[in-house]
Amino acid sequence: FWERTGRLHGYSREGHPIFWERTGRLHGYSREGHPIFWERTGRLDLRGIVRAAVRDDIVRFRVRDGLAMMQSMKEQTEKLGRRIDTCIIVYDLEGLSIQKHFVPKGIQAVVEMVKVFEANFPEILEAVYIINVPGIFDLAYNIVKPFLNEVTRKKVMPIPGAPEVCHERLRELIDPAYLPACYGGAFVPEDGDVSCDSVLCGGALIPRSMYLKSKVPVDEESKTITVARRSTEQVEVEVKKEGCKLWWGFASELNDISFGVLYKPDDQAGKKQHAGQMEEIVPNRRVNSHQNFEEGSVDCAKAGIYVVRFDNTYSWTKSKVVHYLVRVNEAGAAQEETVASGGATADA
Repeated sequence: FWERTGRLHGYSREGHPIFWERTGRLHGYSREGHPIFWERTGRLDLRGIVRAAVRDDIVRFRVRDGLAMMQSMKEQTEKLGRRIDTCIIVYDLEGLSIQKHFVPKGIQAVVEMVKVFEANFPEILEAVYIINVPGIFDLAYNIVKPFLNEVTRKKVMPIPGAPEVCHERLRELIDPAYLPACYGGAFVPEDGDVSCDSVLCGGALIPRSMYLKSKVPVDEESKTITVARRSTEQVEVEVKKEGCKLWWGFASELNDISFGVLYKPDDQAGKKQHAGQMEEIVPNRRVNSHQNFEEGSVDCAKAGIYVVRFDNTYSWTKSKVVHYLVRVNEAGAAQEETVASGGATADA
């Protein structure tokens, strides 16, 4: 699906040094010939990743990892002369901590990755092994568990105990010639580093210089508004028929902003109304749009006026500058048509 629709265009490893240098990689095979994907999750700078890439980048890159696994399975099938249609994932949780990994946008990204993987690659997992299991594993697993189907849950296998116990179990599962020396195997890369960072990725911190600075899309149709302190601004969008899709994208300067989408009938167009007088479509929530470009969409169940609302009522001292785009894609249309009005109205 992702390849057919072209949504992976431009998301190669070469184009994303953040991911290539700091996330998981394919390496080696099990004794039965299954490709193995290694992820040193405990070393991931998840806080840095979500500040240096938008969520959609993270999700799409994980999808490309899934496609790489499928390609490796195909190559193994041809090499061994028998069908290899599943792979193994090993998650090393050494270093997992609440401070480094339990950040709201990071959790959102992880959940989204799990959901996309389940939707696009539901049958490729042979097993998921968890090693160096920390005391907070249950807390972390309970966050993603609701998004795993029952079949996938049964394939998740923590290997508790001391490193020696874990290494012995890995030697039973993986050909020692492929098993990295740091996990009790015989494999050492050409650089002689027994930690195998060059092969499995060392999970280095992402420098602040790589953090996003609210990149606003270069588009002559983009608009800019200032949301005064303790107030809100509304952008009205006319949707002429049901079945359309409303898309939005925005970034704020220096500080976050709250955002939501509301609905009102055609006969209320241009009339100022408070949020409580309109139908809620997307719940209002604070977003770090000063760090990442925020975007999303919603299917329009009925025609009328959809109100994109920027809320700064929680700020007592600071106005917020917001750059935004709003588009409506009609059902069956090949191209998106921008219909956002050039102005915004205050409702508080």
